Amino acid sequence: ALTEAGNAWITDSDYGLSIASSGKAIRIVNSNFTEGNSFGTSTWPSGNTWANRNDPQAFDYPVGAARMLNGHIVVTSQTAELLKEYLPDGTFVRNIYLRQAAGTAGAGDGGYRSPYAIAVDPNSGDLLVGYIDPGSGQRSFIERIDPDGCTTSSVGNPAGSFQDRCTVKNRIGLGTLATGDGQTWATFTIAVEPSTGDIYVGQRSGLISVFAADGTSKGSFSAFGGGTKNGQLSTVRGMVFDERGFLYLTVSEGNTSARVEIFARTP
Repeated sequence: ALTEAGNAWITDSDYGLSIASSGKAIRIVNSNFTEGNSFGTSTWPSGNTWANRNDPQAFDYPVGAARMLNGHIVVTSQTAELLKEYLPDGTFVRNIYLRQAAGTAGAGDGGYRSPYAIAVDPNSGDLLVGYIDPGSGQRSFIERIDPDGCTTSSVGNPAGSFQDRCTVKNRIGLGTLATGDGQTWATFTIAVEPSTGDIYVGQRSGLISVFAADGTSKGSFSAFGGGTKNGQLSTVRGMVFDERGFLYLTVSEGNTSARVEIFARTP
């Protein structure tokens, strides 16, 4: 994610293993390419227990980050089922707790919400959250969450801290996105086309699922199908639109065919 000042927030999911690791889960790189106020030094920084998951420094496999309409940055913390919101300089704002009641998304839904992908709707400001594989035989989906429609409750650790529960306005993709197998079908990336409000969702298969802003399915993309040839898609891990409506995708991560593909909307 980029701040309004042009500083980059980078989620370093395997920060303890990465080359030239800073030892920080969240890397902030200034617009002049110097290291900013990076943070997140260990998974459970204030006692090494599950109870510390609400600590501002605590991350368990952060993958997604996005800039909210108010300029704040929101980051995923997967196992803790949290979104963490910060000011652009890294100052902590709040935790947003994602777990829902069992059965909320249909029979077999345990209510667990371990976030993987995060995007912000540029028209409404809603958060669009995608999750890890929902489990064998369970339907995957993304959720549209109102970051302003929240209730706040206290949590015991760190002392005096709070977390928000925010309104889920819509579940998108039930019956259209993949059925889980317990491992494969995480939602890797989400992007919103700013002029139409259409929502593009990338999972492990080559094609991108497209939905209208209200969640109605509009089919899949691209017309060239899945694969490694020009215009074809596989394992899309990153996706973003520019101000012209051009779509940029990172494709085939981890393979010799890894590349960035650029698509322009035709009349």
